[in-house]
Amino acid sequence: MLASRLRALATAGAFVLFAFPAPGHAITLGLSEIAGFSMLSSTDPATFTSNNGIVPNGSAVTLTTIFVPPQTGLQMASVGLAGLNIAFNGGDLFGLHIANTNENAWAFQLIAVTDQGTFMSGVLALIPDTGDFYHAALGGVAGTISSVFFVISGSVPFPDGDRTAEYEIAPVPIPPALALFGGGLVGLGLLSRRRRKHPASIAG
Repeated sequence: MLASRLRALATAGAFVLFAFPAPGHAITLGLSEIAGFSMLSSTDPATFTSNNGIVPNGSAVTLTTIFVPPQTGLQMASVGLAGLNIAFNGGDLFGLHIANTNENAWAFQLIAVTDQGTFMSGVLALIPDTGDFYHAALGGVAGTISSVFFVISGSVPFPDGDRTAEYEIAPVPIPPALALFGGGLVGLGLLSRRRRKHPASIAG
């Protein structure tokens, strides 16, 4: 099912509109949950690697997705967590931070699957490592979340032969101001960014 969703995203351009309900609670996953992310599906064979590394300041998890030869062109993979049971009321918002730590541009999209539908942020086309976390937020989520994942995409190989998406995910709650901003509007997933703290090394 996830593979068919990925193909549909590639065809549709991966943008979905949704309405923001009244402000509610901000919900996010914890570091231990993010460290349990795995490969859920991909358009073509791909490998997923997580060194389960929490950066020294304890704020993020480092992850890696590798698109293996001989696949070329646009490749997509979903990396996240299934088997969840997170109940939402009408005004809750869900979000995570994502930072591209690779030297090439990769695109990321946050998706949550519930018993009432699939909710998607806008596509974050992140330029090579700038030291920024970008905030992907979902508004209007209804029902009970069963899985949360990022769709990672890129046209491989890059000119330098790179096939590896390197990124960090952080569980930063959505500020209340974002919920107020979204009230009564129709739009794409909210995006914001903040400076990422560059670790000297990754703790295992």
